Amino acid sequence: MAADDDRADSDSADQRGGEAASKPRLVGMVRSFGWFLLVLALSAAAHALLIAGDRNPHKLEPFDEIADRVEYQLGHAISRGEMQEFELGEFHTSVYRSDLDTTLRLEFRLSLIVKQQNAAAFDRMLSRSRHRLRDAALTAVARSATHDLLDPTLRELKAAVAEAANDVCGHPVVVTATFADYSFVDQM
Repeated sequence: MAADDDRADSDSADQRGGEAASKPRLVGMVRSFGWFLLVLALSAAAHALLIAGDRNPHKLEPFDEIADRVEYQLGHAISRGEMQEFELGEFHTSVYRSDLDTTLRLEFRLSLIVKQQNAAAFDRMLSRSRHRLRDAALTAVARSATHDLLDPTLRELKAAVAEAANDVCGHPVVVTATFADYSFVDQM
């Protein structure tokens, strides 16, 4: 009977040893499967972002397309009488660009766009302070970054000129600025 007990103890020890040996193997398999799932999820995310990103229906429009639409709507607002355009005249100026080690010669016609309800007050102010508005516009152009002067949409330059004009006015009446016949030449 004692021999049977020893054999039973020996069998249970073998089973425990077998279980102990299979546990690390099972844990290793679960870890490997977890790593596999992680790699699979990352590759799917990379595919979605890099390859299928062009077909994303929630993709933002490029800013240039939005700017073109705003310019188009601004033109219609002026033609409908909601906005009024005030021309400041022609400008001819040279701006030294240290980052390019060159001087750019800029020529353009500048107009300021004002809401119709502010047009009469702005017209009176313009007759008194045209020279101050022109000087503020030239200062804004001179302080602009090179890439803003060379940007085909001139969106940052327009915003800077409008902000400078509003500083001269003392309150925000200028909606935006428009540039016509804008050209630049590298004077070397």
